[in-house]
Amino acid sequence: MAQAPQARTGRVSKINYEAGTYEVTYPDRGHAVTCTINAVSNGEYKMPEIGDLVSVAHNGNGTVAGVASGTVWNQTNKPVNGHAGYYRKEYGRTKGKAYEEYDDATGVHTTYADKRLGRNSAGEIFDESAGPTTINAGGALTLNGGPSSSLAAEGSVGIAAGGAVSVESGGAYSEVVGGDLTRECAGDAKETYEGKVEREHADEVKETYEGKVEREHTDDINETITANTIRMQEGNKTESVTGNITKTVEGDTTKTATGDVNITIVGNLTLTVGGTVIGVDSGGNVTVTGAANVTVNAAAALNITGATGDVTVDGISLVHHKHKDGGTGEPEKGE
Repeated sequence: MAQAPQARTGRVSKINYEAGTYEVTYPDRGHAVTCTINAVSNGEYKMPEIGDLVSVAHNGNGTVAGVASGTVWNQTNKPVNGHAGYYRKEYGRTKGKAYEEYDDATGVHTTYADKRLGRNSAGEIFDESAGPTTINAGGALTLNGGPSSSLAAEGSVGIAAGGAVSVESGGAYSEVVGGDLTRECAGDAKETYEGKVEREHADEVKETYEGKVEREHTDDINETITANTIRMQEGNKTESVTGNITKTVEGDTTKTATGDVNITIVGNLTLTVGGTVIGVDSGGNVTVTGAANVTVNAAAALNITGATGDVTVDGISLVHHKHKDGGTGEPEKGE
């Protein structure tokens, strides 16, 4: 008569990791050793250790064919934080090295690894949270995206770093701000552009720098400002331009200097107001062409000195002329 299956408890004595089997010895049966026993899998692989206490279901009362249901808790293998409503799965050989846990009382689900925790997907990875989401990194935090990456929020987005912050783009880089934009720099600032730069301001623009600012542009810069622009500078300012400069002002222009003003021009200077032109060429020649009256007023002495030349007013030369009375009076017009 066949005997009913029996459940026995013994200790693992030999393991075949590749086959997923092991042998068990029973101290209460003179340390008899079972034949190879298949470990229960259910698609999950975690083999016991040599000496672990396991439960085995045998087909009879012997130590022959059987199926191991797994390790059991005992005095040397106690649960970690065991309590009602608590689930924990240990993945490592040592408790606390790699595990997953969930607590019904708190609703907290945690996955932990002491070295590296990774997720790999051949398709999409989708994480959704109805509440706040926090990522804390004790070391470097790196986010790598494929064709495109985006960060969107219905409210505010903040980036805070105790060290350097770097943004690198191999393609286009765009900033769109629906409200205020504030940039503060306590150190040096440097901007380098190899392509075209366009800036458009519909309202006031204010820039304050406490350190050095460097901007380098290798292509055109277009700025369109439809409101006031205020620039305040407490230190020296140096501009070096190797090409042309064109400025068009439709309103008034006011510049106030409390110190000396020195302008050095290597080429020609032309100042045009209405039809009047004042020109100074690179050879040092000065030309004043007035479209209307030219008035020179001096509150003190007026000195005009020339090595050669003439001054003609209403056809009368003030250098080469004759007087009607031989020396005084009105000069003869046309002489």
